[in-house]
Order: sequence, then C-alpha cells, then structure tokens
Amino acid sequence: RNEFQKNGLDVFYDEDSLQTGDQYNKKIKNAIRDCNYFIALISENSISDEKRYVYDKEWKYAIFQYGEKDPSQSYILPFIIDKTAATDARIPDEIRQLNIKAIPDFNNLGEVVQEVMGQISLTSVK
Repeated sequence: RNEFQKNGLDVFYDEDSLQTGDQYNKKIKNAIRDCNYFIALISENSISDEKRYVYDKEWKYAIFQYGEKDPSQSYILPFIIDKTAATDARIPDEIRQLNIKAIPDFNNLGEVVQEVMGQISLTSVK
C-alpha cells in the first residue's frame, strides 16, 4: 500500500480504511464501485477457498462492476504473486480471460506498482 501511495495513488486497504462500527461489506463495495482500477492479487492463498471474502465477495463484485465500466479501459488488473498458474480453474473465468501479469517475487512490490503506473499512463493518454 505504501508503495502505491508513494507514487501518488489513493489506495483502499480494508485494514486501514475501515473504522470500528463501519458496515464493512457496504464500505468495501462502495470502494470497489468508485475505484478506477481493481488490483486482483492472485495467489494459492487467495484462491484456495472460494468462500473467502476476497474471492466470494470482492472479486465477484469487481467482476460485476467490470461490466458497468467503459469497455475500452482496463478496470481489473490481475497479478499472480506466487507460482499459481494463470490457467488455474480456481481463478474466476472472467479474470482468467484477462491478461494476467506474473510477479513471482512478490517481495518486489515495486514491480506491481510500476505495472499499475504504466497501465494508468496508457489509459490516460487515450
């Protein structure tokens, strides 16, 4: 998160953005609806259980929002951050159909930030 903020990007991160008493489901959905980009970090951990909140709620809502966004603009930016295969059937079809960037060394978050910054600059030129 800090790497993104260092590059001037406003990031919604639930652990920092949710306050005691917040309706977390509503607040997370609003953040997904209102964001310009949804970064899907795919890993064995994130796809191991389809009932996990990130998988069952956040990704599904982002996929729904993807259908509501301008089709000429990338909205979901998927990154694999471990050795998970991009063809793994546990990744939702709608995300598997996108170009997925592999970042096998997630300790290098700067690479993800640079990819996102590149994507944003390409989109803003259109």
